[in-house]
Amino acid sequence: MAGYTKADYDILYSIRVRIWDESIKAYRRSPIRLHYHRYVMQDIVANHWNFLVPLLSLSSTDRIVVVGAGFGWGIEKLEDLTNCTAIGVDISDYINDTKGISEAAEVDAAIISAGYLTTEGHGLEVRNAVLAQPRTKTTILKEDMFTNKSRNSVKQALGNQNPTWIITEDMISDFSDAEILEWKTEVDKLGVPICHIVRENFGLNQKTLEEWNVLTGHTVISVGDYRRVG
Repeated sequence: MAGYTKADYDILYSIRVRIWDESIKAYRRSPIRLHYHRYVMQDIVANHWNFLVPLLSLSSTDRIVVVGAGFGWGIEKLEDLTNCTAIGVDISDYINDTKGISEAAEVDAAIISAGYLTTEGHGLEVRNAVLAQPRTKTTILKEDMFTNKSRNSVKQALGNQNPTWIITEDMISDFSDAEILEWKTEVDKLGVPICHIVRENFGLNQKTLEEWNVLTGHTVISVGDYRRVG
């Protein structure tokens, strides 16, 4: 399994930030295009957890590992909703190399590309909004949980305790059946419930919720209608 590169994130997440111009009562013609940035993604990611928390009956006593967590924006919402202990794991070099670095350079490039200045006017307005918070606020480990050493690192981050839930975010649909079963064999050694958040019939490995449930033996929940199987 290989984690997403920055190019992968840029392809998957490309959102136009339109600027309202009060003087003409209309949006500016040139939108600023952002990719996997907190300003455009956090609310989208966080919204999932409004549905997932009750579906899984998550509470303050849970210790949760989110696999494929990206920069951890969903984890922040999870913690706000439940006051649980949660960490993320993600094997992407891009995520782990930049999680502690400001988004400023990428945001500035997007603003300039759209024809605005970063030091005044609407360009500065967007820059200030986008960069108001750090890229990552939560613990994100570069672990795949394939080995005892990796699983022990995760347990250590949870206060030397096993998680009570392992939840994958939009991960398994990009892997082959063989890769998924190999990962399942290792992670199942922790003996804790696992839930996969998936998009039905989406990605490189397209399956229904029922098919994912049969393959993994784990709970699966669909993005969008939040249907649960298992």
